[in-house]
Amino acid sequence: MSDRESGGGPDRRELRNFGISLGVVCLIWAGILAWRGHGGAVPWLMGAAPILIALGLAVPRALAPLHRVWMPAARGLAHALTWILLTTVYYLVFTPFGVIRSLLGKDSLDRKWEPDRESYWIERHDGPFDPERTKRQY
Repeated sequence: MSDRESGGGPDRRELRNFGISLGVVCLIWAGILAWRGHGGAVPWLMGAAPILIALGLAVPRALAPLHRVWMPAARGLAHALTWILLTTVYYLVFTPFGVIRSLLGKDSLDRKWEPDRESYWIERHDGPFDPERTKRQY
């Protein structure tokens, strides 16, 4: 039984991936900062990257305390950023699109109220009914 299944911390493989991933992110971040001319943190990131990668490869268990602190913070940040991103996309892309379509008189779902209309039933002419079509709808 792995540590994850027994309710313990992350297993060796997850810690190895964590160390390597975090080390690579430090290298990328250092490269971007150096490229943009913000060199203050570059030596720290360049020093942390090989240590994280080496620990991830050689002694993954040493990264468990860092993993325990990092992952809840990362999950919280991911949750907040997801809400911010989705809200921004909704209000800056979908809302204007819908408003423009409404102003142009488009009604893709055929929801307009037409009092003179006899029925709102939409007749489909797909041919004879084949029960096999209901088994694989997509």
